[in-house]
Amino acid sequence: MISSAPHPLAPRPLPPHRSGVHFSVEDVDLAELTSRLQARLGGAAPVGYLDGRTALRDAVTEELGCSELEAEEIVDTLVAQGFVHYEGNPSAAIDDDRGWSIRGGARQPMS
Repeated sequence: MISSAPHPLAPRPLPPHRSGVHFSVEDVDLAELTSRLQARLGGAAPVGYLDGRTALRDAVTEELGCSELEAEEIVDTLVAQGFVHYEGNPSAAIDDDRGWSIRGGARQPMS
């Protein structure tokens, strides 16, 4: 009997986009999104570089209904624009579980 199950290494189809709309970073109000992220996380910013980025990506995905890839791009932009900032050294070999600061929707100059 031949199995109809897909090969375990076969690529899986991508899940359908929830809203059917593709997001562009330019279309997102980053200040508003930052305020919503701060409210969603209840003032408890995520800890650790990788875990924190993942938590931010997941929160962006839920807030906007966008894909994880789109959310990653938006988080990259939030970091680049200074809306969110990791308090540790993201290049360090060992993550020292420092926190992320979420700047409440107001862009702050980097020091």
